[in-house]
Amino acid sequence: MKHLKICSIGLLAMLLLVPAVLNAKNGDWQQWTESRFVYKINDDFDASFRYEQRLEEDASRFAVNIFEPIFTWHQSKNWDFNVTYRRFERYEPAASANNEATTAATLKLPISKELDFSNRFRFQFVVPEGSGPDWYTLYRNKTELRAKLKVEDFEFQPFIWEELFVNIDEGLIDQNRAAVGVGFPITEELVADFAFMRLDRKTAAGWEWHPIGLVSLKVVF
Repeated sequence: MKHLKICSIGLLAMLLLVPAVLNAKNGDWQQWTESRFVYKINDDFDASFRYEQRLEEDASRFAVNIFEPIFTWHQSKNWDFNVTYRRFERYEPAASANNEATTAATLKLPISKELDFSNRFRFQFVVPEGSGPDWYTLYRNKTELRAKLKVEDFEFQPFIWEELFVNIDEGLIDQNRAAVGVGFPITEELVADFAFMRLDRKTAAGWEWHPIGLVSLKVVF
């Protein structure tokens, strides 16, 4: 169980690194649910579609839809590259929508047979619809540790990750996410993840944080 101890220590370290949020306002509980369907074109390429729903106001109101087709190149065992189009639709508290183009590179390093490290470098070009703010660029960096453990015939994957958001146009950090959870490979083609996430976000009134439940389902064809 040494890898569980490593994950716990890593999570504590990440939460201590959450930027500028010591007196952040506590926000509402939210529930985010994600489904991702992956089609393997061959060993090097796959195409997928990701759909996410978000419930806000203590998980009582449907607030956000996200639609995201993704094309991924598995360049080597250590590097993935992908491009996506992301449609972000908000309904609460006011209706708005963004069209976003993203490009990302993910470094994958096996630390041991049971423990994997990954770091994703992502640029997100956000174009709001209507007469809202001008388009802007986000840089997102996500670091993850995931263990693959087995107790008799029961397989599970405890994980921790942190993702930092930098608004390049304004030159500031405007969001940080840190999560701990566990994944369950149900079949070779189906994996379910369950996690708790702390979201720290900069608003006009200052920093606020939200406790968020995450559910993710990944299906590979």
